[in-house]
Amino acid sequence: MTHTDALLLLQIFRRRALPTLLRRLHLWKGLDREQHHDLLEDLQQDLVLDCLENPELVVSLSSRDRHTRWFRLIERNHYQLHVRANRQRANSDQITSLHDGGNASQFEAELDPLEACVEDLPQPERRLLRRLAASARHLKNGRLNCRASAHSLAMRPRDLTDAWCRVAEGLGYGEEFLAFWRRRLVEALLGLAADLLRDAGVVAILDEDRRRRPDPAGRLRRIDQLRKHLNCRPLPHEIKRVLARYPRTVRGRILHPLEILADAAELLPDSAAVHLWIFEAALAQEDLRVAAAAIRTARACHASPVPVLLARARLLEARGRRVAAGHLLRRNRGRDRRVRDALQNLAS
Repeated sequence: MTHTDALLLLQIFRRRALPTLLRRLHLWKGLDREQHHDLLEDLQQDLVLDCLENPELVVSLSSRDRHTRWFRLIERNHYQLHVRANRQRANSDQITSLHDGGNASQFEAELDPLEACVEDLPQPERRLLRRLAASARHLKNGRLNCRASAHSLAMRPRDLTDAWCRVAEGLGYGEEFLAFWRRRLVEALLGLAADLLRDAGVVAILDEDRRRRPDPAGRLRRIDQLRKHLNCRPLPHEIKRVLARYPRTVRGRILHPLEILADAAELLPDSAAVHLWIFEAALAQEDLRVAAAAIRTARACHASPVPVLLARARLLEARGRRVAAGHLLRRNRGRDRRVRDALQNLAS
């Protein structure tokens, strides 16, 4: 229940305190809701992640201390994601706090990642982290160069990677962290595939006219942002493989929705949403065999009954069995407005 309680407190913060902070960021730092939609999603997901990683601490804090903690978390991550445009490693970053309480020296101490981390680690990992901070080698984009760092520490690269995993686990970047960002990556891949299908005019989603227009380039930027969140620790092979297929620029490469959805299925094979979108992409390509298999897999993954029913009816229609599709929908017409709408569209 602690996770649930922390998330409920976060909902209160979002309603009451977050709008004020966002107005400050807009006035003082140029953060715009329309232009920086993905950034705002990232900042809010950081708050969710804090609730998942530190639920007992979040619940135990007073309302003022909890809001102060989240104000500072948003300010710090806004600085890293938006103000530091080149995203490169630097040793003397400065930030101006928007929060009125506290003094500058205390705030800067909180921002020192080494000092914030070592107290949470066992002694062997503390020593490794301090050695790594003193001798690590970095790539131009700020990421750790594991091979060069291992050489400078007189370690084998595999041993350094294993030790890095232990440090990450000790700091809270373990399986729960990976699961959270794995889901966010799958959501971004589904959004990218959906945008490509909508752009091609082969799929129309519910209330299409009221939805935000497709933005595949924005989805790719989102994947790049997720890459930066995940690069704080060694990644499982399947996540690395998927991220490698979506570099910052994909000039000259044609993105195919079915291939993107296959990547999403590799990351979350038990996601019903992934397989329902595979059905949409396969049907758009008139690959009825793959579409039928996607429906079966979605049902095995406990997909909601109505989307599965509509998919079955559309598959029957694509096979030229409009009468059977109509019978299927009429037997279930009382279940949902979408079923009645589909039956009306089939009859027209």
